Amino acid sequence: MRVERDEQLLAALRGREPTAADTQLDDQGGLVATPGAQLPDTVLRHVLRTQEAVLLDDAGAPSAFPADPDVTKQRIPSLLCLPIVKQGALIGALHLESENIVLREEIDKTSMFEEIVGTSPPLRTVLSHVSKVAPTDSTVLIAGETGTGKELIARAIHTRSPRSARAFVAVNCAAIPSSLIASELFGHEKGAFTGALQRRQGRFELADGGTIFLDEVGELPAETQIMLLRVLQEHEFERVGGSGPVRVNVRVIAATNRNLLAAVADGTFRVDLFYRLNVFPLDVPALRERRSDVPLLVEYFTHR
Repeated sequence: MRVERDEQLLAALRGREPTAADTQLDDQGGLVATPGAQLPDTVLRHVLRTQEAVLLDDAGAPSAFPADPDVTKQRIPSLLCLPIVKQGALIGALHLESENIVLREEIDKTSMFEEIVGTSPPLRTVLSHVSKVAPTDSTVLIAGETGTGKELIARAIHTRSPRSARAFVAVNCAAIPSSLIASELFGHEKGAFTGALQRRQGRFELADGGTIFLDEVGELPAETQIMLLRVLQEHEFERVGGSGPVRVNVRVIAATNRNLLAAVADGTFRVDLFYRLNVFPLDVPALRERRSDVPLLVEYFTHR
C-alpha cells in the first residue's frame, strides 16, 4: 500500500509545468509524496480526468477499463486508484496495490535450496534427507521420473557439502554413445584409439576433490559398470589405453529413472554396483504427488 503523486500529469491538467509549489501542496495536504514514482499511466490519467475511483480486481485481465501495459509490465495483480480532493481542488491520487505477498514470502522461505520450490510433505521429506546426507561423503542414488529435478537435488547436496568449493561435474550417461562413455568418464591416453591425438582427462579427473553427478546411470554398458565399480571401491581407475592407475577423491551422486533392482534381476545392471551406489537412496516425487506446490511454482517461474 502506498500513496503516490504524478506531478507532471497534475500540472498538465492545470495547463502549466510543475513547480515547487506543487510539491509543497502535497505536504500541506498531508499526503506522503514519492518523488519520481510512476503510477500505471492509463489508470492515473483516467482518475485525474474524471475524478472517479478505479478498482481492478485482476489488473492484467481484459475488462471494461482498458488494460494498461504498465500494469502487466510491473506485474500488479490488482489495484485501487482514488482521486484526492482538497477544498474542491484535485491535489493527487491514492494508489493501492496488492501482490501475492504470501506466496512471495513462502517462496523466500522454501528457496533455501536454490531452484527447488515447494512446501508439500513429500518434498519436505526429500529436502530433510538432503540436509542430513549433504555434510557426509556418502554415495547417493537419486531415483525419480524424468523431469522431477534430480540434478537440482544433486546440486543441493553438493552445495551443502564440504566439497562445495570444488567442481560439480554432471554427466548424462544416456546421451553419450556406449563406445565413448568410458573415455568420457575416465579419459584416454594419446593413441588409445583412432582420433586420440593427445592425452585427455576424463570427467572423474575434472571432478577431483568435488562431486560427479552420473545421470541415467542405469544406461551404462557392462564394461563401464566394472570401471565405475573400481572407482567406488578403490578410488582409482585407468585411462583408456593407459597402463597405470589414477587416484581420485570424488563424491559420486547417481540418478536414474529406471528400476535398477529390476535391471539387476534382468542381468543388465551389476548387483554389486547397485549396492555401492545405493548407500543413501533418495526418491524424488513427481509433481502430481505434490500438487499443493503448483501455486508456488507458478509464482516462482512468473517472476524469474
